[in-house]
Amino acid sequence: AAGPAEASVSDKSIKTLTVDIGKVDVKGEEKSPSMDKVRWTEAKASSDLNAQYDFVGGPLNEHYTDLRYTFTRRTLLAFLIHGGFEYQRLGFDGRKDALLPGQLASLNAYLALDFRWSKKDLLRIQSRPGFYGDFEGFDVGDFNAPVDIAYTRVPNDRFQWAFGISIDTWRKYRVLPGGGVRYQLNDRWKLKFMLPQPQVEYKARDDLHVFMGADFRGDTYRLAKDFGTAHGNPQFDNALVDYSEIRAGPGFSWNVKPLIELNMQAGILMQRQFDFHNNGTRISNAGNAPFISLTFHWLFKLAPPENVGPDIESGRFQAPGLHSLQSLMQFL
Repeated sequence: AAGPAEASVSDKSIKTLTVDIGKVDVKGEEKSPSMDKVRWTEAKASSDLNAQYDFVGGPLNEHYTDLRYTFTRRTLLAFLIHGGFEYQRLGFDGRKDALLPGQLASLNAYLALDFRWSKKDLLRIQSRPGFYGDFEGFDVGDFNAPVDIAYTRVPNDRFQWAFGISIDTWRKYRVLPGGGVRYQLNDRWKLKFMLPQPQVEYKARDDLHVFMGADFRGDTYRLAKDFGTAHGNPQFDNALVDYSEIRAGPGFSWNVKPLIELNMQAGILMQRQFDFHNNGTRISNAGNAPFISLTFHWLFKLAPPENVGPDIESGRFQAPGLHSLQSLMQFL
């Protein structure tokens, strides 16, 4: 299982264009094909459907929902053009602090361009223009358009590295760097130290991969114009909040059928933070709360290729997810 193919130098950027590296196992490719390879070499047009639900227990229960649909078209052999939409929602129960919102949500377009000028080099540019807020009322002031840019290099069939930047004018740290490396130890073990989801992965079967890893999440939202007034503190009206999480635990990725993946992870939410950076206030809570995450991903091949796309050194690329890196900066 190649993992969720969410391309992003920000999942949210870039959630991750998850793709593996290593020598191609023909039998394994039949059961667990690289979705990235399919987009480049086996389909002129394709679409992706991703659905995710997470639950975090503890004093502050969290319900996370992520629905994303993207359409991808390959053009001039060297480009992949992605377009789609995404809805994400964080709902919170059991709030004791008056400044905690009942929900944080986003409804945005998903726009990205991949450019490959060789079988070893990939450049991704991505933006997620849309509305980011508590959705207590529609306001054009909730519009934001973060941008992510990442470069991935595959020197050989066992190793790749990536570097990029995330730009968000709402965030406390407007420009953040990120990246990582991936290394294929042998036919079964991989070190996937690529943000925002570094993992150590083991291939249990051709269609089943298990892993131990972390998950760094975060985004920035604008709260309602009367949020502070409603909570007894008017200075928080229309406030910006950087939300971030750090999770860790085991999981698996299972190809139910080729191009259909089910991913699960469970473990501990080690850190959760609401940073009202324009107001000088941080609220942290997590208390090692348990979590479980379920993700479904389905890739549809809509049109066969007119010409075979460029060779891929490893069959797979990965671009880092960068917009979530604010979770690494939360203690600064």
